Amino acid sequence: MATQIDTALRQIVVVKDARIRPMMGNSVLEFLPLAGIPYSMVDPYILVHEATVKITPEQANQDTTHPHRGFDNLWYAISGSSSTGHSTGPGGTFERAKLDEGSVVKVRTGRGVYHAEGLGKDELEEGKVGTEMRGLRSGSTWPARTRTLIQPHRSCSAQISPSGGRATPPSGRWSARARRSHSGLRG
Repeated sequence: MATQIDTALRQIVVVKDARIRPMMGNSVLEFLPLAGIPYSMVDPYILVHEATVKITPEQANQDTTHPHRGFDNLWYAISGSSSTGHSTGPGGTFERAKLDEGSVVKVRTGRGVYHAEGLGKDELEEGKVGTEMRGLRSGSTWPARTRTLIQPHRSCSAQISPSGGRATPPSGRWSARARRSHSGLRG
C-alpha cells in the first residue's frame, strides 16, 4: 500500500539571526521559531534551542512544568548532566529521565504530556549543586490539523556512542517496548 503525503512549497519571506531568550530561568539560544513570525507561517515547524542549565535548588524547585501535544522532542546533553520529568500522557503519572553527557531523551507528546518538571532535581540529590549541563533541544510539530488525532505518548533515553553512532540505553539492553517504539534511535 502506498502512502501519499500532501506537501506545499513555501516562499522564504524572512531571514533572521538566532536570539537569546529567557526560558525557565535560563538564557536560551533560540534558532527556531523566530520572534515576530506568526506560527501560521511556519506550521508545522522545527524548534532548535541551545542552553546551559545550572544545577541549583532554585532551578530544580522552579515551576517549569508545561504542556505540549503533537510535538516530537529530542534533548541531547552536550556536556555535564541533568534530569527532568515528564508525564506518561494527558492524565498520566510523571517519570524521570536522566541525561548524562552524550545521552539523548526522546519524547513523542501524542495527545498531550507535561514536561520540564524538576530540572536538575536528581543531580541535587547526588550532591552536584553548582554543576552545569549544556544541552541542545530540537523538536518538530505535527501539522495543526493532526495534533488532536489519537497518537501514543512515547519516551526513552539512550546513550549515544561517539564511535559507532548507535544509541544504547543506559542498561545496555532495549526493552521490547523501546525496540518497537524507538528503533529509529538505534541506527
